[in-house]
Amino acid sequence: MFCSKCGAKNNANSKFCMSCGNTLQKANTTNNSQPVMNNNVQPTNKLGQSPDFYTYLSAALIALTLLLWAIKPGIGVISGLFSVIAALMGRKHTTNRSLHTMILIIALVLTFAVFLGMVNSYNSL
Repeated sequence: MFCSKCGAKNNANSKFCMSCGNTLQKANTTNNSQPVMNNNVQPTNKLGQSPDFYTYLSAALIALTLLLWAIKPGIGVISGLFSVIAALMGRKHTTNRSLHTMILIIALVLTFAVFLGMVNSYNSL
């Protein structure tokens, strides 16, 4: 028996899918005894395989940079650099190029601002 949600093979007497936990129903069979599958099953991506993974990672690192700006500017600069690197790495894989470009620009500007703030705070000492 195959799961209609994820397509995983299960025991014939199972009530729930061993892979995703979906409730299993008796599969309808065609003349050649093949189970009828739901064709709307979306493949699940593992961490880092989503085309928008780097967009989300960049946005999270930007939020971390903003948080660290007030606490530890030096670590904020490092976080900002990682957000820029993540944005550059995901540029060719993203599904929403305009959003990704905006995130890249925000990451660059924010990293530069945190760096200038850090330099100015050291110069005032």
